[in-house]
Amino acid sequence: MAKVAIVTCCPNALPDNLLKELEITMLFHPVTLEGKEYRVGETISPEDFLTEVKASKGFPKTAAMNVERFAEVYRKLMAEGKSIVNITIAGGIFSQPTVDAAREAANKVEGADVTVVNTMLIAHPMGLAVLEAARAAREGKSKDEVAKIAQEVASRSALIMALPNLEYLHRGGRIGKARALLGSLMKVIPIAILRYGTQTVEPLGRGRNIQQANQKMIETIKADMEKSRAKRIKALIADVGDNPEATEALKEALKKNIDCEEIIIGKMRCEIVHLGPGGWGIGYYLVK
Repeated sequence: MAKVAIVTCCPNALPDNLLKELEITMLFHPVTLEGKEYRVGETISPEDFLTEVKASKGFPKTAAMNVERFAEVYRKLMAEGKSIVNITIAGGIFSQPTVDAAREAANKVEGADVTVVNTMLIAHPMGLAVLEAARAAREGKSKDEVAKIAQEVASRSALIMALPNLEYLHRGGRIGKARALLGSLMKVIPIAILRYGTQTVEPLGRGRNIQQANQKMIETIKADMEKSRAKRIKALIADVGDNPEATEALKEALKKNIDCEEIIIGKMRCEIVHLGPGGWGIGYYLVK
């Protein structure tokens, strides 16, 4: 049994089987929709939440994790004799209060042996950092080694998103109203990228259909590989739950065009808040 426990929060797109297999403790961000609070994946299934979102006239919003929730988890794991690496969502414009709460809880709990890793990412690439850290912990690596691996993976990762409805990203404060409106008027699938440490979702282009959107993703990954001299990638791909065709097509395109050490089909939960219905994406890690 690993001596280092991995803690993380829900926007990581990891599938349930890997979370269970690697004994990853996942906390769920509160999400509100029309005045009701949910914890997607805990109090409501992602499938049911997606149905609620589609039926709603409003837009969902996420809230930060609180100090006491982290402290509760730390105490439980400490009682099991564990050191802890808490791998968080990006601070800054994404969720600095969550990062701050994770650190404050570590200071609050007496004797806590906790290292907090701010991945500077969200969703799929954050999940890759969590995954590699959990594998390192299972191999018996020290807390400091595990934390270093998580940070290194994050620093060589990025997230590319296909966003049929940019209004969700706009409502979350990630892009301006003009860009969201332009995407909806043109009836195309906008594609955006979040790179490690940038704190900014940047446009990559657009596609008229799934094939064109996926091709833009492949071209971007190839360019990143060439620039960093990476020969392979590890990838985590997932849609919000209503576009498996896009996910499967992206998987096949990856197999055909890129040397992938691993391709994981993930599962989105609260990520739907920003990607919106129909959205899909890929997190990729440039392997040295």
